[in-house]
Amino acid sequence: MDESEVIGSASITLYASPLDKRSPTQLAREIVTRMQRTGWKGPRPDDITPVNGQASVSLKMPGSGSATVSASHERPTEAAAFNQVTVSLTTECLRNSDWHR
Repeated sequence: MDESEVIGSASITLYASPLDKRSPTQLAREIVTRMQRTGWKGPRPDDITPVNGQASVSLKMPGSGSATVSASHERPTEAAAFNQVTVSLTTECLRNSDWHR
């Protein structure tokens, strides 16, 4: 990569209602299923299994970039427990329109 190329990234974190009883694994599977419907490639949703109560999976969009979906169950000391879901996206190298030779 040089100045003619640029990489973009974004991270989105959502907090589920304490009333939402889905597990982190169920939430990650639902997000992966929806992303795969739009062309993202990754493991089958049924193959996503939790590790230490947290579900995490990587996906690729051929020619566009990669994504990581992570979901965990949070237990704050002074509030009701809730699930947290983070989706992080990174682009492949894109053409930098501001770069001139």
